[in-house]
Amino acid sequence: MGRMDRERLIRVGVTDNDPLALDMLVAAAGRVRGCVVLWRAMSGVEALQLVTRALRGRGALPDVMVVDVSLGDISGLQVCRRIRGRAGTEGIGMVGVTAYSADRFRDEARAAGMDVLMGKEEIGTGLGAAIAEAARRRRTGAERPRGLDDENGRVRGNEPDAGDRRPVPDSQPLSARELETLRHYARGMSTEEITRAMGVGPTTVYSYRNRALAKLGAHSLLEAIHLLTRRGAL
Repeated sequence: MGRMDRERLIRVGVTDNDPLALDMLVAAAGRVRGCVVLWRAMSGVEALQLVTRALRGRGALPDVMVVDVSLGDISGLQVCRRIRGRAGTEGIGMVGVTAYSADRFRDEARAAGMDVLMGKEEIGTGLGAAIAEAARRRRTGAERPRGLDDENGRVRGNEPDAGDRRPVPDSQPLSARELETLRHYARGMSTEEITRAMGVGPTTVYSYRNRALAKLGAHSLLEAIHLLTRRGAL
């Protein structure tokens, strides 16, 4: 690879607290033409520490950070706010990913200064475009009313109909696979363990989980498990 090719590379830092999801994100970013994964982190704190090290001259800053919105320590939105509040990080593009409906975090993502928000089910086909868009906006200094130019679709993601979030009626129960997925989570299994138990990939597990939450009108996995427990379904 020549000097000019290296200069055109987009350096990406990836953060997710789920090991399997992190592997999936790193692999997807690594397949994007013109991108190189600079580092991977399993927590928001670790990601911020890596940025701090780079600011102190002990590493390179990423051009784009891909961060899960729902991390175990501090949220991806908090990571974004802290990045936006630090001198020297103005050029870092921020791509948020979520296993839930992206619409739930849309306003918070704009306020935090996130460049792109997308559902994890889009990663296989849309991560490259999201990274490129985040890098372009930072490079060109695009106008960002309320943190994001939503009129041009910069915050993206699956947008379920209003009816998708209503409690599921008796005529539309959870599918067997959706219910199986929630039962596994209720037993304390990780996403990686569930993929092995069900014989499917992580994207499929996230899809089952998201559809179940939407049908139940639940805003979190814990709420969905609580609802099903009350109904005696678990």
